[in-house]
Amino acid sequence: DLPVWLQYPPLLRARLDRSKPPPPGETPLRGALSIGEVDLPMLSSRSLDLRLDAAPNRLAVRSPVRIRVPGGEVQVGPMILRDLMGPGPSLRTGLSLDSLDLHPLLARVWSNPVQGSLEGRLEPLELTGNRISSQGILRARVFGGEIVLSRLGASGIFTPAPVFRLDARW
Repeated sequence: DLPVWLQYPPLLRARLDRSKPPPPGETPLRGALSIGEVDLPMLSSRSLDLRLDAAPNRLAVRSPVRIRVPGGEVQVGPMILRDLMGPGPSLRTGLSLDSLDLHPLLARVWSNPVQGSLEGRLEPLELTGNRISSQGILRARVFGGEIVLSRLGASGIFTPAPVFRLDARW
């Protein structure tokens, strides 16, 4: 069962406090999405089973999803997709890496991959319209030292010339 709850016109933002559960009478619909096999570049082929909650113009995956990648595992989520019927749908999630080995990951895309590891957490990680923003840090242990990345983001991501931004310390 794939739950979807669309409401038009969308709820007024003043009435929708996103940090609280839906008001009485708007109990989330519960369901699931099962995909037999996902085969994407750089990801191990695997099945995907997600438990979903739907509320007016919102869809949520409450449990984090663990994704195997060359060199380790990435945890994504929980995920909340909001304003499905509004002018600018948004996705709020998180990303967590725990000592991801960079060599096997980069060997597939770079002829001279580096040895090292990557760890950290970006939460929240938000995609709104044409823009991605994040809080948190990623720490790369490479080249005999450490590089700390924060405030990662991008704008114009669905255009021919996206603009990426980050703060870096080494």
